[in-house]
Amino acid sequence: MADSTALKRQNLDGVVFETPSSAEKKQKHEKSVAEDRKNGSDPPPLLPEKSKNGSGPSPEKKIDNLAKDFDYWSLTPNDEGYAEFHYGELEDCGGVDEIMPDGASKEQRPDFVKLFGAYDRQMYNSDGFDCYDYPCGSLGTGIQPIQIQNLDAHKTEKIMELANHAIQLYNEEECNVYKYKALKIEKANYELTSYFQYYMTVKVLNITLGSLVETFQIRAARDMDDSDRKLVYSCKPKVKIVPGIVDCNPLDDGFDVDTYPSDAKAAIYTPYLGFEKEADMLMELAKHAIDDYNNVETNVHKYKVSSIEKVNYISTESCREFFITIKVKNLTLRTPLQTFQIHAYKGPHGENVVILCRRKP
Repeated sequence: MADSTALKRQNLDGVVFETPSSAEKKQKHEKSVAEDRKNGSDPPPLLPEKSKNGSGPSPEKKIDNLAKDFDYWSLTPNDEGYAEFHYGELEDCGGVDEIMPDGASKEQRPDFVKLFGAYDRQMYNSDGFDCYDYPCGSLGTGIQPIQIQNLDAHKTEKIMELANHAIQLYNEEECNVYKYKALKIEKANYELTSYFQYYMTVKVLNITLGSLVETFQIRAARDMDDSDRKLVYSCKPKVKIVPGIVDCNPLDDGFDVDTYPSDAKAAIYTPYLGFEKEADMLMELAKHAIDDYNNVETNVHKYKVSSIEKVNYISTESCREFFITIKVKNLTLRTPLQTFQIHAYKGPHGENVVILCRRKP
C-alpha cells in the first residue's frame, strides 16, 4: 500500500471511508505523542520495542497496534456487489492467519477469504438466520450454525421451549390476526453474548386457517445459568430476500418451501417435517451423492456428510423425489461447515439415483 494515497472504500451501508495510509498513521501518532507530553504522561511507541533477544514484536502485538488505527477487517463490495474482506496492512503482520484455523497453509488463504466473505454476506442479508458457509470458529464468526439432529434431548428441548415461548407471545398480540403453533425447528444458529442467543427458523402451523404450514424466524435467548428466564428479540414470518431480486429465486425450486398451503395438486413440493423416520435412507442418498461429487476430478474440495438439515419431496407415480439440504464438512480445508443441496430418489430396484448435487447457491 502506498504511503502517499489512502484507499477509499465503501461499506455495506454505502458510506465511503478512507483507510489511513502509513504516513497519516505516523502523523496521527506524532500528534498523540505531543499531546501526551504536554499533559505530562509518557507517550506509547508507534510499535512495541524489540524484545531483548532481538526477535521483534509478536504478531499479536503488531495486530493490537494496527487494530487501533483501522477496523480489524473491513467489508467492501466487489464487482458483483457482494461483500469481500480487505485486510490491508494486516496481511503483512499475520492478520489473515489470526482468523484462520490452526494448520491452514498459505495456499489455502484465498479459499478461506472467500468463505469468510460468503459467511459475512449471508449474515448481513439474513440478519443472522441463514448460515450456509461457516469457515471456522474465530474472532470473525460470532454466529455459528447448530446441527439440531446432533444435539442431545435436553438441549433440543430448551431450544424448542424458546420457540414455543416466542410463538405464544406473538399470538397474544391483538394486531396479529392469525395464530400459530410451533411444529419443528428447521435450523438454528447460535451466538454467545451475555446469554445463550439463538436465531431459529421454525416451521409453524397456522391454527386460524387450519392446514397452512408457514415459516417463522425467531431470535431469542435464555440465561446461561439454565434458569427459566427467556428473552424474545424478534418473532416474525420469514421474508425471502435475494440481492437484486424480490421474493423470487429460481435456484431454490424444490429446496426451500417457506409456505405450504395444504395437501393439494397445486402444492407440488411437500415439506417432510418427519423425515427422521426415514433418516437412514435419506442419509444413504446424501452420502452417495457426495461420493459422486468427490469423484469428479474438477471438484478440488472434498466433502463428508455431517447432518440433514431439511427435506422436501414430490410424489410421482413410481417414487418420491427428495430435495435434501445437508450440512457437510470440508475435508480439504478441515474446519469449514458448508451447505449442499441434493435432488435424488430411490430407483425401482432400490438403487440410488442422483439428479443434482451442488453447493447451495
